[in-house]
Amino acid sequence: MPDKKTIDERQIVKIAKMKEQAIEILETGLKDNQNPILTISELVLYLPIVRKTFYVYKLNVDEDILDLLDANKVQKKAELRNNWGSYDSAPVLQIALYKLIGTKSEREILNNKPTDDHKQIIIQWGPPLTS
Repeated sequence: MPDKKTIDERQIVKIAKMKEQAIEILETGLKDNQNPILTISELVLYLPIVRKTFYVYKLNVDEDILDLLDANKVQKKAELRNNWGSYDSAPVLQIALYKLIGTKSEREILNNKPTDDHKQIIIQWGPPLTS
């Protein structure tokens, strides 16, 4: 949240209302199992605020919201795994989505190799090489 000195009662009510709306949207997607919201970016699109406001008021680290996002991801991953056995599905696209929403260890298993989320690129400057 912003500095405690600058927050007033209206902002507290506004934050509580935004959180309530976010939870309602996430729970609806979880119950309907049609189009569950999987990321904060998607969630913000359904709220009457901009992404910056969502982050300024620290709703991106709210445990209730994060738990519901995780529940939506788990539900979607289970649905994808169930579809992989059907001949009608497009498994390549489903696996791609699973990699996007999966955990690091799930991505490693799907890729058949460990992943490094923190790769570094080192550029060395020096005199040009001569032959």
